[in-house]
Amino acid sequence: MRYPDAAGSLHLSARSAGSLLRFVNHAPRGAPANNATCWAVLVDGAFHILVATTRAVEKGEELAYDYGSAYWARHG
Repeated sequence: MRYPDAAGSLHLSARSAGSLLRFVNHAPRGAPANNATCWAVLVDGAFHILVATTRAVEKGEELAYDYGSAYWARHG
C-alpha cells in the first residue's frame, strides 16, 4: 500500500511482518469477493490505515478490497 507522502515513494509492506491487515486480499471493485475499502488517515502527524467492510461478511470469509491500478503497475 502506498503511504501518502509528497514524493509518492514510500510504501507499506507486510511481506515479513505487520498487523493483521496484511492478510486483506485483492478483489477488483465490483467483484463478488470485494467486501472492504480502506483509507489513509492522518492522526497526530502519522498516517494510519483504516479498513472497513462494505457489506456483511460471513464467518470465515476473507477480507478483500481493490488494490488499485497503481499497485498493479508496480507489481504486475
